[in-house]
Amino acid sequence: MKVTSMLRLFYGIATGGFGLALAIDSSLAGHSLMAALFTTGAMVLLLYGWFDLKDMTATKSHVDVVRDNVNTLLKMNAKRSADAALYVKALQDIRDTLYSRNFAAATEVCHDALAEFNDPATAVRFCVDWMTDLLHDANKHWWTDPATGADLRNERYIVPTKLMLTVSEIAEAMEADRKQLPDDKLPQFDGLTVEMADALFRIFDLAGAKRLPMGDAAAAKFIFNISRPDHMASARMAVGGKAY
Repeated sequence: MKVTSMLRLFYGIATGGFGLALAIDSSLAGHSLMAALFTTGAMVLLLYGWFDLKDMTATKSHVDVVRDNVNTLLKMNAKRSADAALYVKALQDIRDTLYSRNFAAATEVCHDALAEFNDPATAVRFCVDWMTDLLHDANKHWWTDPATGADLRNERYIVPTKLMLTVSEIAEAMEADRKQLPDDKLPQFDGLTVEMADALFRIFDLAGAKRLPMGDAAAAKFIFNISRPDHMASARMAVGGKAY
């Protein structure tokens, strides 16, 4: 509601109320004509204020409806984009398995894709496995020594090295958030967002390199966390409970 509209509304109501007070006073004093004039003027002002308030309320309601519709459309489009990405991957997997005449595997992929609508845990497994394969495939060159060509997957300290590189991305995300910095390579995004993406890349890349069953583990943990006792509000409020 604009300030000018609020002032106009206040002026109309206040003046109308004052007019009614004068009308009552004139009536009590025996000045019938003055009372009638003040009453008429007060009613006009109050009616004007009422219609003004009605118009402003209707406008606000209309704006809220439009805003809700826009938000709904944005959410729907975001979900559709995510679904499209998932099913493109599913179709690619089905195509590849059909080429190899592995019909059982193709059927399993179809079941996985359709199960998303009824089983969130399956959707988690599907998405995590997809991200693991996709990101490791994009980063395979980091698992080969550029000088010798040696495969680094089984090097003794490769896992702790990769984990600490992930920690470094988390630390950079914290620093970017602390200083409210944009990313230095993608300035259209804030540093927190990009560094968190880098951390995810490193996690999925490591999982792919070590062939970890990330999808199955994520789905199982997803189900477990939903009902685990120490995550309940009562347990968190108890002595020794998790504050955060």
